[in-house]
Order: sequence, then structure tokens, then C-alpha cells
Amino acid sequence: MFVKRNVKLLPNRTGNGIEACQIPITIIPALIILSVFLSCSGSDNSTGPDPSNGFEWTTAPPEEYGFDPDLLDTLTEHLASGYLGRVTSVLIVRDKYLIYEEYFRGNDRHDAVSIYSCTKSISSALIGIAIGEGHIPGADAHLLDYLEDYDCYPPTMMDSLGRESLMIEHLLTMTAGFAWDEFSYPYGSVHNSYTQMVATDDWIQFTLDRPMTSKPGNTFAYNTGLSGFMAIVLEKSTGQSVESYARERLFDPIGIGTCTWRYDPKGNPVTGNGIRMKPRDMAKFGWLYSQNGVWDGDTIVPGWWVDESLQPYTEFGDGRGYGYQWWMATVTDGQGNPFYMPYAMGWGGQHIFVPPVLNLVIVVTGDDDIYINSNYIAGILDLIGQAMQE
Repeated sequence: MFVKRNVKLLPNRTGNGIEACQIPITIIPALIILSVFLSCSGSDNSTGPDPSNGFEWTTAPPEEYGFDPDLLDTLTEHLASGYLGRVTSVLIVRDKYLIYEEYFRGNDRHDAVSIYSCTKSISSALIGIAIGEGHIPGADAHLLDYLEDYDCYPPTMMDSLGRESLMIEHLLTMTAGFAWDEFSYPYGSVHNSYTQMVATDDWIQFTLDRPMTSKPGNTFAYNTGLSGFMAIVLEKSTGQSVESYARERLFDPIGIGTCTWRYDPKGNPVTGNGIRMKPRDMAKFGWLYSQNGVWDGDTIVPGWWVDESLQPYTEFGDGRGYGYQWWMATVTDGQGNPFYMPYAMGWGGQHIFVPPVLNLVIVVTGDDDIYINSNYIAGILDLIGQAMQE
């Protein structure tokens, strides 16, 4: 098991359009409004129907599940006007009922969206499923054992910082120690490591070619190239393509419909930011994690993996944390006790929020060409929190 460690953090930086800088510090006050209900509202996890045909949610009036419909109408007006940014959809699931669903800017429920780095959280779930099935020994399995088709020790990059000790957990927690910077420069800049990677014909090898700047487990560095290793680990360990394994073990069991993967130049599915799916299906994935990996009584993702994934292995000192390819924000309950709320986050405003205990999932999607400022996300969550009556 991977235990929480005290790790050195890279300095927080600002930049224009850097996903790591999207970490919405400003959502924390808004989330407090949601969290005050934790001490007075708890819903039975077994409440609510399954999607009627495996692919559709059952809808219900918001007032039947503790929401003020007038305040949700206000939310809709603000979203439609653009006051809260170029949001394309907001969905709220409560007690396994879809109680709010609105689309904007020409989108509807049939449109798939690029979920970008929300893909990381889904890929992490697949790693957990593979471990649960015995395909991978555990998160402490040696990462390089799965990368034997690559040059893991480039001659010009020999170092003494423990490359051979890299484990899958270092991949999941973004603490592998490679020299990598998606923080300081916008995507598209030649100085951004991600931009440099996608300009090559081998993204995996490019990432492996980076020198080690710290020992594995010591330093957090947000690294989408590293997340791409999950595709290789999954295919090597399961003997299946990532797409078929995801469909068989995750997507079909929870009723996720058609989704597509983007591929790198070598044909690997991009497990760091490559999935397109419908917002309703994003909500299904969020609901699965809100129920500790259980869907309709069946364990899809091992509960212990959900627990481990949603721990802050890196804490940033400003209320944020990072788990197994999941972000976290600190909120407080009605007694002022702090706890972490997990969320998946992708470029352009894609979010899956999973507040604990509330039997609640919130999905927000945005125009993937324009970054949605975290202040807008805070405004959305603030209105949702105000609309919650119980």
C-alpha cells in the first residue's frame, strides 16, 4: 500500500492556460456551502433506480431531492448568458437521479465532449481494476518492468536518483521525478514539456528520455506524458487493448455508451487526456466513485482502490491535494472539520465533482478552446450550494 508521504512541492506558478494552474483554489469557499450539509443530510446509498436501459439516467424534479428549483433557474440564466464563462453543460445527480441537466452554446445531451485530463482519473480506475483482478501485483509494482520495449536508460540520461526504483504509484501520484514542466508556460509554448512531447513521434520514449531531477516519491510535477504510461502498463498486464479492457470492465458495467479515444503517433490510446464521452456518462463515472466503486450491488472498482485513490499523497499547503490521478480541495463540514473533496479536472473546464456523503455528483463541461477561469467554477458551485436545501 502507498502511504501518504511528506513530499517537496514545486513552487506554485501562474500561467496562461496551464492545466496544472487550473487547480481552482477559488472553488474552496464555494464548496464550503455544499459541505455544510454533510452533518445534517445523509442519503441512503441504495436509494434510486439504475439507469433504465443501462445508458440513460432517470430524471426527477430537483425539489424532490433537496434543491430549490428557483435558484437552479437562476443558475441556468447565468450559464446561458455567459456570466459564468463558456460552459457547455452542467449536470447534477442526487441519490442516483438526474435532477438538473442543462446544455449551452449549441450542445445537447447527445454530444460527446473531450474530457481531457478527466481521462487520467478513468485510466487510474482501470489500473485499480487490473490490480484487483491480479493482472498487476499492486501499486508498488516496478514501472519499468512494463516498459521493456522502450529504452528506459538512455545513455545521455544516466543518473543516480533511482530510476530503477520507479513504481506505478509514482506514476499515479505524479512523483516520478522526471524533469517536466506543464506549469510555467502555456500549452503551445515551445518551453512547455507537453508541447515538446506532442511534437515528437514517440511520446512514451520522449518522457522516458527526461532526466531525473529528484528521487521517485519526493517531488510532485504534473506530467501528462507520465500518465500516458498507463496505456502500456494496462496492455502489457491484461493482454487486452486499453479500449476493450475499459469497455468490458468499466464502461459496459455502468452503462457508459459510445466514447472514443485519441491515439499517440505510435498508436497508443492516450490515457492522460484522450477520451471523448457524453456528460451523462461522465456523471456515471462520478457516481461509481461516490459509491465506493459499487454499481447496482456489483463491485466494479475495488473499494480499497477508491479509498487509496482519493487520498492526498501530495498536499500543496493551500487547501489542495493530489491522489491517484485525482485532484482534491479542502472543505469543512457543519462543525468546521476539514476534509478533502475529490474531483476530476480537464482542460477547458471539464470537471467531475464527487462530494463525499452527500450522494451527489456535479459535472461541468466547457468550451474546450477557451479555458474557464476557476472563478467561474466557483460561481457555479456557489449557486448549486445555495440551491441545496437539505
